[in-house]
Amino acid sequence: MNTEINFLEKKSNKYIISLILGLVFLLLSSVVVGVILFQQHRYETAINSTNDRINQYEILMQEQSAKKGNVKQLQQLSEEVGSIKEELIPNVALYKEILGELDNFNQMISYDFNGENQFVIVAIFDDLDSIAHYVRSIMELGYILDGELSNVINTEGAYEATLTFIVDTKIMREELVDND
Repeated sequence: MNTEINFLEKKSNKYIISLILGLVFLLLSSVVVGVILFQQHRYETAINSTNDRINQYEILMQEQSAKKGNVKQLQQLSEEVGSIKEELIPNVALYKEILGELDNFNQMISYDFNGENQFVIVAIFDDLDSIAHYVRSIMELGYILDGELSNVINTEGAYEATLTFIVDTKIMREELVDND
């Protein structure tokens, strides 16, 4: 009889434990990667929605600042218009007023408002009394401070007179602008 003695142990289960541990590791790694990908997706979605809200708020802020800017610009323009009106010389109204004092509008040769507070008229009159009467009627206007007969030329039966008048522009604005 032959008996066989085997001094080596049977290692039939030697790969099973490492195989089980490998599978558990792969399974846990897959779960971890899945959780990380899921969280990444959630964070990307949250960041995108937050960016969208930020963009909407920026647009609203721009609209509000544009509205406030428009209101400020409107107020500034209104103030500028007011200051321009205060400084405006009513030349057309003054011209009509001066022309209205003449007997005939064809008498006026020229009208020039030069400087801040004076104007010069060149007109034709029949006689020296007509010039004096015209100067007197102009001097009676409330905004005329002074008048001067600068030059008189006798031209074939008529007199060409150059008259210079100094005005108070503040009173003139009040009277002539209110009358328009």
